[in-house]
Amino acid sequence: MAEVTVRAEDGGQQDSRVHITYTITALNEAGNRFIENFTQDNFVKDMKFWEATMNHYLATGKALSQTDPEHWLKYDCGEKGSK
Repeated sequence: MAEVTVRAEDGGQQDSRVHITYTITALNEAGNRFIENFTQDNFVKDMKFWEATMNHYLATGKALSQTDPEHWLKYDCGEKGSK
């Protein structure tokens, strides 16, 4: 289970600052594996992908047609031994 809190504030000169807080709680073994793989490197990749998708939407008004299979919460959280 994840709770995501997003707070936006005026950054001045047509900029915004966004503050995001994640609280992730595992409810089973798959959740435990998800948290184990929620590394800083994976998080940074997710945030870069999220930034790119948001910028694409802001520039075009359209969501990307496909997600990048290398990113966006694709952590190994399946059965043990699977990827």
